[in-house]
Amino acid sequence: MALTKVTYAMIDGPIINVSDYGVSPSNADNLAALTALIASAPTDATLLFPPGTYDVSAYIPVLRSNIRLLGGPGVVINNTNVSAGYPSDGIRVGNAAAVEGEGGTNTIPYTYTVNVIVDGFRFTNCRIGVWFVYCSGFIAQNIQANSTAAVA
Repeated sequence: MALTKVTYAMIDGPIINVSDYGVSPSNADNLAALTALIASAPTDATLLFPPGTYDVSAYIPVLRSNIRLLGGPGVVINNTNVSAGYPSDGIRVGNAAAVEGEGGTNTIPYTYTVNVIVDGFRFTNCRIGVWFVYCSGFIAQNIQANSTAAVA
């Protein structure tokens, strides 16, 4: 068995540094900027997160296919919303047809995603670090969390 080192030259598609689009560890909340960037990124794009702690007020929705979120050592997603004494998730790929089993009806259109990679993140104050819901062809690797689950 051989080990393989992945370099940026091996990644197809454009590499987008999130800091070039207003996402920064110094922001009080990066959720809106990240949501817009993920939704508008080209097919097969890699969103590169420089080291730092990125505060978000809710989970980061990935409601599209063929995208990579690439962190690395020192990249932390911190959910600042601990309302009702219950932290939310870090990154959610795809969306559920019901409101997280809470008995309600989801008004968000059902979205099924394919080919999503989430690599190299540490999650703090999250119920679940990465939650894959209604998707296929996904990879989660190098994930750490101080939560109930790192990946679900």
